[in-house]
Amino acid sequence: MSAVTDPFDDEAIFEAAAGWWVAQGGDGPYDPEAFRTWLAADARHATAYRQVMATWDSYEAHGTAPEFLDLRGEALDDAKREGRRGARAGIDRRTLAGGAGLAAAAVAAAIGIKAFTGRPRPVATGTGERRTLDLPDRSRLTLDARSALDIAYAGDSRVIHLRNGRAYFEVARDAARPFRVVAGGQTVTALGTAFTVERRDHKISVTLVEGRVAVSGAGAASSPSVDDLRPLEQLVIAEDTGAKTRAMLDLDRAAGWREGKLFFDDVRLADAAARMNDYSDVRISVDGKAAGLRINGMFLAGRTEAFVQALQSYYPVTAEREDGAIILRTRT
Repeated sequence: MSAVTDPFDDEAIFEAAAGWWVAQGGDGPYDPEAFRTWLAADARHATAYRQVMATWDSYEAHGTAPEFLDLRGEALDDAKREGRRGARAGIDRRTLAGGAGLAAAAVAAAIGIKAFTGRPRPVATGTGERRTLDLPDRSRLTLDARSALDIAYAGDSRVIHLRNGRAYFEVARDAARPFRVVAGGQTVTALGTAFTVERRDHKISVTLVEGRVAVSGAGAASSPSVDDLRPLEQLVIAEDTGAKTRAMLDLDRAAGWREGKLFFDDVRLADAAARMNDYSDVRISVDGKAAGLRINGMFLAGRTEAFVQALQSYYPVTAEREDGAIILRTRT
């Protein structure tokens, strides 16, 4: 008997486990003695079988998510091509390669979620797009506009690589598999909690909504550091120097962006305009000295005209329109 390793490393084992699960559900020929022999032949078989069962539960709960539907289609094609492997394992080929019903769905769920665990899965949003995605472990993420990340699940780990933008995570508790978000040189580790991570303008921001997270990475002197956050606390880390700032937020400011609310506190007008541009095809540019003006307030994402009107009312700026874009300049 071989040592226990990740069954995802061997596609044939995982597919055979899916086939046995289907057969036990009454959707194919089932030989209990052959099943026990298969389990005893390799420690990875039992591990794979348990993961197939857990995977099916997750598929039932979240099988309508776009990524799952894509993976399900890929999985069904794989199952049809690879049906001979199931036959060699003692499972009827028609059970593995069926095009509908429990067999197809179970194999699709098992092999499809294996795809989530076998390679990073990129997810990105465009201008004005906010997207919520259910993950295989019942965690959930919400990706803000013009953001991108990679989902990199494995048998013993759950890792999200945030490339740019902002995402909110609601983490399903699993003490055996910590949930980690990597952004720049920082790693946010959580168990059963809710938090936001943002990577923008050479800064990493972590905002804890509830639960507990630990942020690890290099400090200002490039020495390893770990920071624990309290609920409604935000930690901002400069990517170039590692300098850190902390602030307590109210719930509306901590979670308002998911409802389309953008808060600016002493923010450069150029930076605020760039943020508004994430949500609208009407582009705002800021010219000359106006770029350095500091603004405050709450604005609604995608409401570009209202944003510009408010600026002209409360700040010494004027708006000019050229080729469908808006240019902000200091008022003379």
